[in-house]
Amino acid sequence: MSDDHAKKAVSSYNKTLIETPNIDRLAREGIRKILPGQGYYYNPIFIEQGDTINSEGYVTDLITDYALETLSKRNRDQPFCLLVHHKAPHRNWMPDTDHLDLFKDKNLPEPDNLFDDYQTRSAAARD
Repeated sequence: MSDDHAKKAVSSYNKTLIETPNIDRLAREGIRKILPGQGYYYNPIFIEQGDTINSEGYVTDLITDYALETLSKRNRDQPFCLLVHHKAPHRNWMPDTDHLDLFKDKNLPEPDNLFDDYQTRSAAARD
């Protein structure tokens, strides 16, 4: 698994800064779909094996569909590992357009710790 690397810090893209032979092997042998710059939630651009692909839809649905497609095409006689990483944990946390009004008529109270200053938390949480 490899995540959150600057393009210039992976030698399969750019050999001027650093050599990354293990990541380069993953790039050669694995299936890569990359969301450049953390990508967009809606109609994202993916880079796959060096080609730019404009995709229509919500990024979580697209990533899941790509993963399921990859699973269905795998060689079942060979060892296999699939790691699926979604954009959803990255800001700015946008829902699928089908869910934009999901809580429109709901009163969601602010949690007591919304403005927590972490002063009563452990050093690990504060720092």
